[in-house]
Order: sequence, then structure tokens, then C-alpha cells
Amino acid sequence: MDFGLKGVDAEGLAIDEMDAGGHWLVRSRKLWAQTEMLKALIVLAERGAKASEWRIPALVDAIFERFMVPGEAPLWFEAIAEDGQPLRTRMPATTLYHLMLGFMELRRFAAASRQ
Repeated sequence: MDFGLKGVDAEGLAIDEMDAGGHWLVRSRKLWAQTEMLKALIVLAERGAKASEWRIPALVDAIFERFMVPGEAPLWFEAIAEDGQPLRTRMPATTLYHLMLGFMELRRFAAASRQ
């Protein structure tokens, strides 16, 4: 996970591509990659990695702030450029799958954490 975190920007979002040395190649960000990182952070937190616990709410906030569009169509941006501007005007429905699974895991994790 330490190597993977080299591909996370200052907002806590995973960038699209880095090389084997950890140098960023493509600085845009895709929504589905953020939901996969969310699931990975949850697994790490469940295994006792305290550093992952604080990243989870920060990532959720960043997802809603950068990718979700309240009350407008599209409802989300699939990909954003380094400057935060959307890279597409049409959003693939397949992203809904990633959103649902990522947030179902978050809900499960939050419920288990309260017990």
C-alpha cells in the first residue's frame, strides 16, 4: 500500500497512472479508481492499519466534492483533469457499479465500527 500511496495527490485522490518508480505519468483522476481505493482502505483499517482510518472520511469527502454533481445531470463526473475540470460530458453507467460497491462497503464498515 505504501507504494500505491505515491499515486495519491494532495486532495487524497488516486491519479490515473504512475511508473514503477512512483513518478506520475497521467495526473487525471477517475471516479472508479477512487472507489477501489476506498475499498482497499477499508480492508486495511479492518486489519488494524490506523493510518487508513483517517484517509477514509477524507477520501469520501473528496469524492463528493470533486466528482459528484448535486441536482444536475450528469450526477457524477467519471474523470477529472489535474485542474479538476471534467474530462467527459457523458458519464458511463458502469461507474454506478463502482459507486454502489464502494459505498456498500463503507456502510458495512461504518456499521461494524459502531458495534
